Order: sequence, then C-alpha cells, then structure tokens
Amino acid sequence: MILESESIGYGVLPMDKKNTSGIANLSSISPIAPILAVLDFALLGSISIILSGIFATIKENEDYLIYPRLIIESSIAWLIVISLGGVDSLEWIQISAVFTVAFCSSRLSLIEELNYLKMQHFLIAASITQLVFISLFDGWEIEPSIILLLLFVYLIRMEITNLEISTYWGIFIGLKGCEIALSGGVLGSPTINYDPAYDTWIMMIGGPVLGVAVYETIASYFTSNKNDE
Repeated sequence: MILESESIGYGVLPMDKKNTSGIANLSSISPIAPILAVLDFALLGSISIILSGIFATIKENEDYLIYPRLIIESSIAWLIVISLGGVDSLEWIQISAVFTVAFCSSRLSLIEELNYLKMQHFLIAASITQLVFISLFDGWEIEPSIILLLLFVYLIRMEITNLEISTYWGIFIGLKGCEIALSGGVLGSPTINYDPAYDTWIMMIGGPVLGVAVYETIASYFTSNKNDE
C-alpha cells in the first residue's frame, strides 16, 4: 500500500512542474553516472547520483521535487557497469550509498510497511556507519570523505535525523558491511590495508549496538501490544 505523500514528514512527494526551480532540475544529472563508470570514473558517477538525490529535495512552495525514475535507472546502469570486474572496497561503500539514495528517492519508500519499518533510517545509518569506520581504520581518504559529507547533507535535506529502532539495526549492519569492505569487497581487489585488529574493534562495537537494537525492538513490541489492549 502506498502512503499519501503528505502523510510523512520526509521522503518523496509528487513532481509539480510548475514549481520546478533551476536548482532542483540539477537532479537530472544522474544519467551521466553509468557513462562515467564506463570511462573508469565510478566515484564521480556515484557522486552524481547522490547529488541528484540532494538537488531533488530542494523545496519550493513546500513541495519536494524528485526525479525518481532517472535516479533509479541511472543507479542500476551504474551498478551493472562497475560490477563487471568485481567490486572492490571503495566500490562497495559507493554501492551502499547509491542504493540508499535510489531507495529513498523511489516510491518504495512510500510503501506503508517499509515506512513503518523506517527503512530510510536503516539504510542511511548503515551507509554512514560503513564510511565512518572505514575512514577511521584506513585514514580519512578523499573519496570516502566526499561520499560521507554528501550523505550527511542528504539525510539533513530528507530530515532523517531522529533516532529510530531501525537506526540501531542500520549501524549494526553497517559494521558488518564494513567487514566486507575491509576484506576487499566482492570478487574485487583490496584497496584498504587490512589489519586483523579491525575485526576485534568491529566485534567490540557491534556487540553493544546489537544488544541495544534487540532491546529496543523487544521493548517496542511489548509497548505496542500494551497500547493495543
């Protein structure tokens, strides 16, 4: 079931051509992403998709302007191109960020069940967690730092700033995703200097986060049942 757009305080609202501003139209730059990937500029491609998501949230007359089809199709094409030779560590975190923006920009984010589960919070938390910990472990390199900055801008524009139960689960899954990136991605070559101590840090941090996520989930379940009685 698709929610009425006005029922959520963030996310995708219908396009209104008469309200389209010049800045918001920059959200149509996403189609250059797969072209950049073919030219071996996958990072610039992912940045163009994330920027498209940011520009699409420019408000005018209290309406969000969005081009979900362009962003989703560009993301799929970009993903296919960069996956042909395997996905290395940097490409893995780029994929996480691009998938997050594509999902949040699509009508999938308006499905009642997914909105109830706060999937936008989950995906944003998972992507940012990966970027933060990879930067902490491998140093603040320019590529992940740019993506991290853009994701922070995106979550602020989307008003996904409050903590939800799904945020804790997103942080936990982000830590597990960080393990994949640190190990070299998927069928790709490692681009990060791996240290076994990273696994220990991830386990030490992930354990308490998982505990909080499980506790909050159980507490929410019993609270909702009590309110229903």
